[in-house]
Amino acid sequence: MYIRRLSLVALAAVLTSSLFAEIFTLTDKQGRSITADVLSVEDDKARIKRSDGQQFDLSLSLLTDEDQKKLNEWDALEDAKPKPIPANAIEVITSRAKFSSNKVETTETYQEQVFRSDGMGGGRTVMETRTRILVTTTEQWGYSVTVTNRLLGPLTGLRAEYALFTNSNNPTRGASGPLAIGTLKSRGNIILKTTSVPLVKSAYKGTSPKPAGGQLYGIWVRVYRGDELIHESSSPDTLRTKATW
Repeated sequence: MYIRRLSLVALAAVLTSSLFAEIFTLTDKQGRSITADVLSVEDDKARIKRSDGQQFDLSLSLLTDEDQKKLNEWDALEDAKPKPIPANAIEVITSRAKFSSNKVETTETYQEQVFRSDGMGGGRTVMETRTRILVTTTEQWGYSVTVTNRLLGPLTGLRAEYALFTNSNNPTRGASGPLAIGTLKSRGNIILKTTSVPLVKSAYKGTSPKPAGGQLYGIWVRVYRGDELIHESSSPDTLRTKATW
């Protein structure tokens, strides 16, 4: 098992190195030249790969001053480039929540038919004025979004976008917008809140209204590094098969 794990790590290292390799023709101070892929430059050594696939380290001090400068400049440019992010680098957890609630009670009057007995086996129907109280509750529902960096190093230049959806039978896109992230340190996270969607429920006092929270169906989140999409998820998972961004 241990040998297998080492082999996988070695394979990953080779594949990653090949992504950043660049072909150079290098000349040493004795005038001898070699054309090879330069994989990396570190600690005054260049890791190169010949056309036959053999890799070895070459001391920069053996090369001409011009080639040393060329390799150091290339290494600085490579360090400045954003490196590929693994698919599981970002984790997003969403939680639906009621941000606020406001209740208004309104007294209504209405007419109701009432039978009035005359006490002698007869009577008559009359209209009487009644009152009842209508309770209208406006709830602001949205999502708490936790974004976690699962890598051992920091991630910079991050931002997110989200869209809220209502109606589970035919998901309808509602509020949407950006979520500022910036930099996430190693294993760090940030908790963000979306804008809210007003959901209204009404019922006469003494009766039970349908919970308003059930009207907010789901959320779709995309995380970017610059303009590069590095994570996409939704809650529920099936939302992305039933709706469009």
